[in-house]
Amino acid sequence: MSNPFFEAILMLKPDIVIITEDGNEKAFEEKLRNKKIKTYLFRARQLKDLPQEIKRL
Repeated sequence: MSNPFFEAILMLKPDIVIITEDGNEKAFEEKLRNKKIKTYLFRARQLKDLPQEIKRL
C-alpha cells in the first residue's frame, strides 16, 4: 500500500489503481496518470467512513 513498485503495477495493466493520501505520494499518482492509468483517491480515515467511501468508489 505504501511505496508500491511502479513497474510491477504497469506490468499488470490495471483499469484503475486505488491510492490513499496517507500511503502514496502525489508524484506516484502523477506518474500513473502520465501513463494514462486511472486513479481513485480513497479518503476514508476512520472505520465509520468506510461504507460511504466504498459507495463513492
